[in-house]
Amino acid sequence: MKGIKRIRFGLVGAAAVGLVLVAGLLVSAQVSAQDGPTLSVGDGEAAPGEEATVAVTANVPDGLGAWTLDITYDPDVVTPTDCDSGDANSVCNTEYAADQVRVTGASAQGIDEETVLGNITFECGDAEDESDLTIVINVFADATIGAPVDISADTEVTNGSITCAEPAPVPTATVRVIVPTGTGGATDSDSSGLGWIIAVLAGAGLAGIAGFGALRLRARS
Repeated sequence: MKGIKRIRFGLVGAAAVGLVLVAGLLVSAQVSAQDGPTLSVGDGEAAPGEEATVAVTANVPDGLGAWTLDITYDPDVVTPTDCDSGDANSVCNTEYAADQVRVTGASAQGIDEETVLGNITFECGDAEDESDLTIVINVFADATIGAPVDISADTEVTNGSITCAEPAPVPTATVRVIVPTGTGGATDSDSSGLGWIIAVLAGAGLAGIAGFGALRLRARS
């Protein structure tokens, strides 16, 4: 019996060790995926005829050395009106093509933290609609001196969109004033309720005047 128990404990221990190893591999794989390069363009929303700005952002832990990106859009829905260089001193061209904005640049020392490569402003047309914003990678390389390595295949890309729509109306609160009717109940204020309030105030005023007059008469006497 002792031998059987030992075998059982041994099997349980081996299974536990196996589970720990598998869990470790999964965690390692997730960390590796999170540490990989990423590239994204944000989402924007504006009313028809108004503007919205989106950011093109990159994060390359090993250092980004060069990039040339085209952000495609639907010219029937939006029109690019402005583009700045972000934090990376990119060159940004809103008129590169009829449906593309080009963002390009380079860094000799490499950019190893999350960085805005460009901010693009789009103007919505007159109608409510939506335009996808899709990143097309032409060049996306690390900062290896003398021989930059293409990292586009290892980069996680997140595309965005511009939504042209009127903002939802803000609900307004309705204030209801409840006044007593004098009959044991209560109703919403109306002209009769207002008249009742005026009558009470007038009665109180007359009573005050009468009381003041009585005091003066007593003082004289």
